Amino acid sequence: MKQFILTNIPTSYDGFQKLLRLKDALESAIEEDQKNFFFDMSQITWFEGHICACLGGLLKYYKNYKGLSIYTELDQIAPKVRSFLSKNGFLSLFGQDRTVDIYETTIEFKGHNIKKSDDFKDYITKYFSQNSRGLPDMTPILLKYFRRSLYEIYLNAVEHAETQRDVFSCGQFFQKKKRLYFCLTDFGIGIKENIIKKINLTLEPEKAIHWAMQAHNTTRKGKKPGGLGLKLLKEFIIHNEGMIVIVSDAGYWELKNGQVTMKHFDSSFPGTVVLIEINTADTKSYRLKSDINPNDIF
Repeated sequence: MKQFILTNIPTSYDGFQKLLRLKDALESAIEEDQKNFFFDMSQITWFEGHICACLGGLLKYYKNYKGLSIYTELDQIAPKVRSFLSKNGFLSLFGQDRTVDIYETTIEFKGHNIKKSDDFKDYITKYFSQNSRGLPDMTPILLKYFRRSLYEIYLNAVEHAETQRDVFSCGQFFQKKKRLYFCLTDFGIGIKENIIKKINLTLEPEKAIHWAMQAHNTTRKGKKPGGLGLKLLKEFIIHNEGMIVIVSDAGYWELKNGQVTMKHFDSSFPGTVVLIEINTADTKSYRLKSDINPNDIF
């Protein structure tokens, strides 16, 4: 039986390096025709819940679509870590029911069926409401548009990434750190391949992400504007002094403190991860620069 020992995963380039090593181990098990894979979580002392969107997505991807049987020993997980992962629903992957989060600091780990778009709409409406989980003050219209931006990122997985599989999400509010994290993960063709396919432009993976994050760049054809979801979030995060991390293929792109960092991985992620960090200590109030038709958003 193939096995992998997971240690603490920070929200950083190094953290995603660890996840890619897990992906490589899972891929190696498939190539070696291994049927079983042991996922050792005994060394984890701290876990950032939003990472579950990527970690849980990887495990389900290799279990559901690659046919690998993945196991762990729940009793070997540190009690505090196990309690936390029970609250956000991650341990449902291993048969443990989700427990109640009385402090409402978690955003549920969930796989969203792409054929049921209302499921994701209901999900983000539930978890991103005014003043919930420390979300900065926004006008009602901007809050709706903020949620619409998250929804567009979800739609990108269907339209641009061409995924036929679930899209995974999870989040966490750290009250002491004054930070709210939310992560979306899909297992589609990735940003680089989408740009090649749609407009025949070949870029390095990290540069492809950077291209996609520019205001006037889109692979969508016709009069309908594209890419507004990530770009509105980008503008908000800059003013909010938060962070955006995008991982796609072998590319890593990070926006923090108004500065962009791009790095390259030795291995490739089989899809795209979009992670946002919101500064909940932000006391500014936010509104749109111009009016928008409320009927255009939900």
